Amino acid sequence: MKGKHTLAVALAVTAASSLTLVSGCKGSTLTAEQCEDMTQHMGDVFSPNEDEAMRAARHASRRASSGHDQRIADCKRDVRRPQFDCVMAAKTQDDLKKCDGT
Repeated sequence: MKGKHTLAVALAVTAASSLTLVSGCKGSTLTAEQCEDMTQHMGDVFSPNEDEAMRAARHASRRASSGHDQRIADCKRDVRRPQFDCVMAAKTQDDLKKCDGT
């Protein structure tokens, strides 16, 4: 199961990075809390079968990882409200892919 967890985290980070790179300039910037919520939600979408304890451990691990503060700063700078709204509404990985161009 650890392999799946590691893969899910890597996929979530990759998705967050790609969303940051393609985001446009329209809409308002996000707060650190919104960026945190968004990255947690993306990880949850990539790991739908986790139990609550696994999910909490993944969230804590991501927050403690090196680069976390930079990822939040990048999100605050680059991700706009329409993209945030799209990601937060996503229920599947396919839904997340549709957010790349918002």
